[in-house]
Amino acid sequence: MLTLCNAVDAVRGTSVREIVVRSKAEGEKIIIEVLDSGHGLTEAAEKNLFKPFMTTKSAGMGIGLSLSRGIAEAHGGTLTYERNPTGGAIFTLSLPIGAPANDSTNPGG
Repeated sequence: MLTLCNAVDAVRGTSVREIVVRSKAEGEKIIIEVLDSGHGLTEAAEKNLFKPFMTTKSAGMGIGLSLSRGIAEAHGGTLTYERNPTGGAIFTLSLPIGAPANDSTNPGG
């Protein structure tokens, strides 16, 4: 959800406002991509993107992407960024389908 909100912020004020959300199952994972046609990120911002308190927003706290990546990793997944070849950003969330069998927080596992 955060990456979608960030995409909305990124396209605000641009001449082309396009956001695409795609999902697919890939093996034992679900992949969710959020693509935007926003202004993109500087190289410096890209290098520090998932670090706590890193923000490109004037009123941002800089904890959203760091926290989101930590949550994804805690569930056996990933959250990654890449430049959109047509401009903007692509964020990809990958999560395993179902809970691991040895997960003590899963009553059925």
